[in-house]
Order: sequence, then structure tokens, then C-alpha cells
Amino acid sequence: MKNAGIFHVIGQRGGFENKHYFTKVFKKYMGITPGAYREDGVTESTDGGDSC
Repeated sequence: MKNAGIFHVIGQRGGFENKHYFTKVFKKYMGITPGAYREDGVTESTDGGDSC
């Protein structure tokens, strides 16, 4: 998977040391894997505001 490095960085920034655990938790709450999320084109915030 070419995006595995990106997800690892995102997971670390979110406090996840283990990329596999990050993927498991992401899928639990989002219903899809990080790769599927990105493939669906969901890459921006959907709340309409700036994230701080």
C-alpha cells in the first residue's frame, strides 16, 4: 500500500504508536479503513469551518 507511510504519520500525530492499531480504531469509528476513506475522496473537513 503506497499510502501506508502517510497513515503511519497521521496515526503518530494522533498518539498512536502502532499503525495497525490506528487502522483498527479508525475502522471501528469510521466504518471503513483509512485507505478506503482516502480513495473515496474524503480528505477535507466536512464541518465547514477551519480546524484549530
